[in-house]
Amino acid sequence: MGSLRDEQKRIARDRILQALAAEITENGLLDLSIPTVAERAGVSQRTVYNYFENKDALVRALADWAEQWMEDRGGRVVEPDIELIPQALEVNFALFAEMGDVTTALARIRSELHRDPGLYGLTDSGHERRTEALRAGLTEVRPDLDPDELAAVTAIFRTLFRFETWDYLANDFGLSGADAGRVAAWAYSVLLDALQDGRGPFDGSG
Repeated sequence: MGSLRDEQKRIARDRILQALAAEITENGLLDLSIPTVAERAGVSQRTVYNYFENKDALVRALADWAEQWMEDRGGRVVEPDIELIPQALEVNFALFAEMGDVTTALARIRSELHRDPGLYGLTDSGHERRTEALRAGLTEVRPDLDPDELAAVTAIFRTLFRFETWDYLANDFGLSGADAGRVAAWAYSVLLDALQDGRGPFDGSG
């Protein structure tokens, strides 16, 4: 009985978060409300509050939920070996496509977060962890890069691995999850080859 009840709770929580993602995708964050999310999820407001203390906690939960969903399906949130990142990109972008509204909602949340860092008490808590892992890997490949070069190279590589990049390739250019993953993996591999060959963005060698 306990396991059945737990499964029912999981299903209800997932439904609420999926409804949240759909609401953000369609209408953004500005007028987001618990009643709207509850109505879209087909549950009572009280049910939403049973799982999430307030609107801030509801919005913050979406990224953690998506990250766990991806990890359960073989996605790689942080890939410590930069040589394996192209394969991880293909897997992740296929999963981003599978998540649909959730991925688009997260891209929009992050966009809003850049404009208003205090929005809903949001912080991109995993960003620094992922960036540091990538920076360490790139430093091993090119220990000669000065801080400005390393920052620039890290920025472009991180950009290729983000929800926003999938959203742009898929929704602005109509690429499938698999095609978007292949494009991002290809761009990553080209840049990595250039870096390993001693070329960089500031050395005039292209």
